[in-house]
Amino acid sequence: MKVGAEAAVCESNYVSVFDVNDGTETELGRWCGAQGEELWLLSAGSSLLVRLHTDRVIDGDYFDANYVSTNCQFDVSEPNTQIISPPEGVVLNDQLRCLWRLQVPSNSEAHFHFREFNVQGSDHNCETNGLQLFSGTSGQLTHVDTFCGSETPSNATYKQKQLTLFLDTDEFNTDKTFQLAFSATTIRPTIYYKTRGCRRRTLDESEKMDSSHGHYNSWIRLSEPHVVKRLNGCFILIGKHQQCGSHRTSESFEPVAV
Repeated sequence: MKVGAEAAVCESNYVSVFDVNDGTETELGRWCGAQGEELWLLSAGSSLLVRLHTDRVIDGDYFDANYVSTNCQFDVSEPNTQIISPPEGVVLNDQLRCLWRLQVPSNSEAHFHFREFNVQGSDHNCETNGLQLFSGTSGQLTHVDTFCGSETPSNATYKQKQLTLFLDTDEFNTDKTFQLAFSATTIRPTIYYKTRGCRRRTLDESEKMDSSHGHYNSWIRLSEPHVVKRLNGCFILIGKHQQCGSHRTSESFEPVAV
């Protein structure tokens, strides 16, 4: 793609793409210069509208885009789902252009475990037969990963909450299969506890020190709240009291935000 001059805001010469759904046009973006190269867009509905806007003809300007219409698509929001291809109802020896929109809860990460994988194609060239993974489920997508060949991919965890799987094969789809166990893993929250009055020794990077007002503050990052920590003679009883050497304070302390 090369349309006009590249700019932070494309105004005179650009390509724009709209998601058309129920008669409503929603602009997904506009691009000028070479900004749109290697861009992936996915409509929420059944139509995309592409517009070329120019105020003059510039020699050498051009753009090309590949349009793909899916022949099967699925929405997956259950946290533990088996994704199998070819899906039921697909005609053998037709091209597979299947889409899976995946979603996990906001406090979770997506986990992939391939039980079987044989999409064929080259292990190094996934354009003809390949399974693509993107962040997002509509609009401008971010390419995350590619799977192809016959070697089973390793287990993987993704932090994105919305993902799209897109399978594209040639017309010989017989025996081009994969089985994917898609699950959601809950992210455990990080809790910080603050202690006072204890001299600090060198600890890991998750701790911070503030020496203002002539005293030491230690921030301890804990994954389990029901434990006892010791820092150079300072015993931290979570949710109870703290004891520094022979001195014991009566103040209790709670998790604090940082």
